[in-house]
Amino acid sequence: LHVRSRRQRQMCIRDRIYYYTLEPPEEGLGLAELRSMQDFVVKYELQAVEGVSEVASIGGYVRQYQIEVDPDKLRFHGVSLDKLAMAIKGSNLDVGAKTVETTGMEFIVRSKGFLGSGGDKNKAVEDIEDTVIMQRDGVPVRVRDIASVQIGPDFRRGALDYNGAEAVGGVVVMRYGENPRVVIDRCLLYTSPSPRDRG
Repeated sequence: LHVRSRRQRQMCIRDRIYYYTLEPPEEGLGLAELRSMQDFVVKYELQAVEGVSEVASIGGYVRQYQIEVDPDKLRFHGVSLDKLAMAIKGSNLDVGAKTVETTGMEFIVRSKGFLGSGGDKNKAVEDIEDTVIMQRDGVPVRVRDIASVQIGPDFRRGALDYNGAEAVGGVVVMRYGENPRVVIDRCLLYTSPSPRDRG
């Protein structure tokens, strides 16, 4: 994954000093994968550059888990949308529960509740589908009993065009009082092509 930079003239837009786009590797990445790379890797590394206030992402598809609820099944099982939302929210918490002492040893108890924590997207969908909303007479009512779960793009309000093709990139905003030239040079050290592979 390479970052292609484009400098912004200082007099055009104050504080927005550096624009860039992500170039996928030879084997290719989709716009959703590139946007995830931008949001969770490149953005945070550029925000760590001295003098950078913020990095805004542009383009691509923000990946989200979409739960399409069947209203008839909701009524049949007597589940409200509020109860469904609370069950999903509650299944995705990481909680510590102190310690348990047994046979002279102390064990730390921790509940790891992150859905799809292994990074597998299909496993995350299965985890959501298996979330228990409520139980009736010892029989659990799960998300999959009242809804279908899928991965899809979030609603978009714009796109980024680079040389006639849709792209993913970002805008670096400089901190107040910083020297734009110095901050741009620091960003270029990160984004300039190098032998190291980011993907």
